[in-house]
Amino acid sequence: MLWGVRTVRRSRARLVVLALALGGCGLGVVGTAAVGDGGAQGLPDGAVVLPDGAIVLPDGAIVTDGAVAGDGSAPGDGGGSGDTGPDGTTTDGGCPSQCNLGCPQGVCTIECPGCAQPIVCPPGRACEVRCTSNGACGTNITCAPGQSCRVTCSATKACENAVIDCSGAACTVRCSSNLSCANVDLRGATAGALCLECRGNGGCTNLTCTKPTACAKACSAAGCNGLGGCDSCADTPSCP
Repeated sequence: MLWGVRTVRRSRARLVVLALALGGCGLGVVGTAAVGDGGAQGLPDGAVVLPDGAIVLPDGAIVTDGAVAGDGSAPGDGGGSGDTGPDGTTTDGGCPSQCNLGCPQGVCTIECPGCAQPIVCPPGRACEVRCTSNGACGTNITCAPGQSCRVTCSATKACENAVIDCSGAACTVRCSSNLSCANVDLRGATAGALCLECRGNGGCTNLTCTKPTACAKACSAAGCNGLGGCDSCADTPSCP
């Protein structure tokens, strides 16, 4: 039953529907819809009487009074009610709260200009962690088991001294600036595959690295300066 539907009794049946396409949004706004005492004569089988101000989303869901009819979600949140589990992540398929850049194409994207607390990718999602300033991610970074994961350290010493736990299906670590991954402890032994990319002046310096069988490294001229166990990874031009 749709919320807010009103039956307006009049001397004769009346049905007025106004469809307005919102530019570029793919939404239809439905105006007044009323059926009188005579019933829905003339309407095709399966027709639905919509409430005033209802919004029809591109996937066919109907929003009334700010909620998707039938499930209580707000428009634009990816569906579901937004219930959270004990770790603070959503449990209904919505984008978890720690994904501060959202979940484009379903990938939890976390930007960390300066994170003092450990960074934990939510379970059940591919994840990308972006460390964008000096010392941004000098902490623990944990990828979700069984999911692809990318950690990008794009500033000088952005991930210095970090512990990066790559336990996902495929893990990429990009160290693209001077000393951006100095003294990193890269734990990739349980990853399905690992790719380490080292650029800049000593982008990867004095690493401790455990690697899976499927392992590749991409080094600029001065990018790799002590990769620990990842020294024996196969060479590749770049990481995905």
